[in-house]
Amino acid sequence: MPIYGFHCLCGAELDQYFKMDDNKQVQCACGRQMVRDYSFNVKADIEPYKDNTLGYVKSRRHKDQLMKDKGVRIVDKSEYPKHVQEGMNRDLDQYKHRKRKGENIKFYA
Repeated sequence: MPIYGFHCLCGAELDQYFKMDDNKQVQCACGRQMVRDYSFNVKADIEPYKDNTLGYVKSRRHKDQLMKDKGVRIVDKSEYPKHVQEGMNRDLDQYKHRKRKGENIKFYA
């Protein structure tokens, strides 16, 4: 079931699941009809989880808002120091090599 975003003139925002054939109309708590946000990038929503930096994350939209509020951004791989990039590439090469050999690879956190 897809998730749709809605907003109201009062500033309220809401993510709501609907079946594809449902009439997608939502009433805001203030009494107004909410307007659907149209997005060309369709993503399934995520299960809520606890993040060490952001706290409790309920949805992708919520995560984006928390990141904005806390001044946190996703760091691009090209921004990592050179030695970190080399280590990541080396680990990936070792993983691919072991996978080709058919080894059972386990990851530990």
